[in-house]
Amino acid sequence: DTTGSIAAYLRSRRDRSMSDTILWYATRGAGVVSLILLTGVVVLGIVSAMRWQTPSWPRFLTTGFHRNLALTTMVFLSLHIVTAVVDPFTALGWNASLIPFSSSYRRLWLGLGVIAIYLLLAIVGTSLLRPLFGYRSWRALHWLTYGMWPIAVVHGAGTGTDFRFAWMLAIDAVCVGSVLVAVLWRSSRISPTAEAGAESFAAHQNRLGALPTALAERLIPQLEALNLLGRGGAGFPVGRKWRAVAARANGKGVVLANGAEGEPLSTKDRTLMASRPHLVIDGALLAANAIGADDIIFYVGIDHRAADAAMRRALAERSAELRGRARLVQAPRGYVAGEESAAVHFIDAGDPRPTTTPPRPFERGVAGRPTLVQNVESLAAAALIARGDDASTGLVTLSGAVRRAGVQEIALDATLAGVAAAAGGPTRAAQAVLLGGYFGAFAHIDDVWALPLQPRSLRARRLPFGCGVIHFLAEDACGVDATGRIMSYLASQSARQCGPCLFGLEAIANATRRLAARSPQPGDLERLMRWSGQIAGRGACKHPDGAAGLLRSALTVFADDFDAHQRRHCVRASAPAALAVAVA
Repeated sequence: DTTGSIAAYLRSRRDRSMSDTILWYATRGAGVVSLILLTGVVVLGIVSAMRWQTPSWPRFLTTGFHRNLALTTMVFLSLHIVTAVVDPFTALGWNASLIPFSSSYRRLWLGLGVIAIYLLLAIVGTSLLRPLFGYRSWRALHWLTYGMWPIAVVHGAGTGTDFRFAWMLAIDAVCVGSVLVAVLWRSSRISPTAEAGAESFAAHQNRLGALPTALAERLIPQLEALNLLGRGGAGFPVGRKWRAVAARANGKGVVLANGAEGEPLSTKDRTLMASRPHLVIDGALLAANAIGADDIIFYVGIDHRAADAAMRRALAERSAELRGRARLVQAPRGYVAGEESAAVHFIDAGDPRPTTTPPRPFERGVAGRPTLVQNVESLAAAALIARGDDASTGLVTLSGAVRRAGVQEIALDATLAGVAAAAGGPTRAAQAVLLGGYFGAFAHIDDVWALPLQPRSLRARRLPFGCGVIHFLAEDACGVDATGRIMSYLASQSARQCGPCLFGLEAIANATRRLAARSPQPGDLERLMRWSGQIAGRGACKHPDGAAGLLRSALTVFADDFDAHQRRHCVRASAPAALAVAVA
């Protein structure tokens, strides 16, 4: 029995020793794998942030791989922590893995490891719960990656016993070298700001690569699959629009790149053309190849001087073949000059007024040929999609009660609160927001503050994304006065070709002006409510419809204000607030 007991004891010691050895190797292996995976996550994050892609490797694949690799890293990191804690050799205990610098075993190095874990958890957690965070907060936390990764590397070097071996030194060298190369590559390819002026053709190609014109025939299905919506205001599906023209063009179509931008609160199109002219040209060239067009027209607002100059310089940098089929036309001043039939009418006859439809421009446009009239930002988005992008960002113009007004590129799933925060936050409390410009709609600020600005999400709530205008109306500003100014402007900009424009908008403008001045006629408010439902759909173009839609939203959002003004009283404390009018 004594001999049997000794044998059993020796077997248990051997089994325990074998178990401890397995734990030791598991901790080492999981730690090394975690470092390699974490390095891959950092490198892919840098590549994704730089919007790198090729026709065979679109950017969404990089983004998805980056996300999945981060989650896989968490699995191996968890294994590394658990095996290290239960390993009797180190006897760390759970406190050492949860409380920085609390371990008696290699206190500094283990403490750095705990800090790296917390930083990683913050990064992964905010990414998974991104809709609950503003874009600015999420991005700021993601910058912690540049601190978390070197801390993890130092932790591994200080605690690991393998650092003296050549194979481990080689792994560390490859990891460090990979991140350094990625950081240097990002530093060398940082996109120039709009303030830096127009991007040259050489810089444009260095940043995005050559245009994959051979893929033009496959671009329409791509646009349809991504369901890219137009960025000019109407939000019509771009792929469907291109396909309709392609079915009729027969090699004789026309592409009209619309940069008229007559919306008073929008400056995003002129900013895009002034800073990224070659991206717009790329999109127009792809559209021409995809639909079968031999003529490209860039229709640029006459007051957009910087955009006009940049587009002309950019065209001069392009091939003689492209210059031979492209021309630039200055769009006249006026709100309706950018309407698609008005643009065609001006190019054909010098008259910037909308024409009666049908036929629409895609059926019979410039010189009677099928014509694709597409907003310049929509064309730029198509050029990015052709290079593998997913067009998940858009341009907006911020104005009103916000610290940094102007053009921003935003993630389309960003909330209004996140966009405002990225612009420095409100200058004072806002009561409402105007979405989509003068053809858009007012909304109560509390109703939309936490909503994503994705066009489909807004449309589901009967709110427009439109041309990307976001105007914050301050709490002390008068909504009736703001509405009166907009309606007066829209009435002044009508083509005056039909009754709803000539008489309807003028009557609406007169009534809102009287209400804004607190000198209404009896029944003015009641008439406005009736007219706002009667005028839509009766005009020769969509101008009365847009005005009626904005008026209906104003009558809802500022109902108490309108009621008070009908009684010759204003509930707001300040002087009337003027809405900004964009000037080139």
